[in-house]
Amino acid sequence: MPDGTDQPHTKDTPATPREDRTATEPATVERCAEDYASGDALRHAHQQQDARARAKERG
Repeated sequence: MPDGTDQPHTKDTPATPREDRTATEPATVERCAEDYASGDALRHAHQQQDARARAKERG
C-alpha cells in the first residue's frame, strides 16, 4: 500500500495522514509530485469539496 501498511484504504478506513512537511520543507516540484502520487492531493480536494457542499447545505 502507498503508506507502507498492508491494509487497503477505503471510505471507511481512510489513510493515515502523512506528516505535515510544509513547516520543515519548502514546496518543490519533487515534493508536490510525491504528494500527488500518494493520493494526498486528491484526498485533500475531495475533503474541500465535501466541506463546501456541507456549508452550502447549511446556508
